[in-house]
Amino acid sequence: MAELLSVGDAVREVARLRGVTLSPRTLTELVYRRALGFDCPLIGGRRMIPSGSMPDLIEALESRGYLAHSESGVRHA
Repeated sequence: MAELLSVGDAVREVARLRGVTLSPRTLTELVYRRALGFDCPLIGGRRMIPSGSMPDLIEALESRGYLAHSESGVRHA
């Protein structure tokens, strides 16, 4: 089974890879709108992001403009 990341872990990984900090709420909303193009299982009441889906997550965030840098480097969209 692939490693699963919490939403918080996934946004920290995005920050590490791309240098842009997202609000966990942003990612949660995309998951619940099914806007990511991959399944995020519900485990213990929490949506989990498959670690192997990080490239797809990055692509989905880029295509929606979430990875554009602000002056502070933080994106709260």
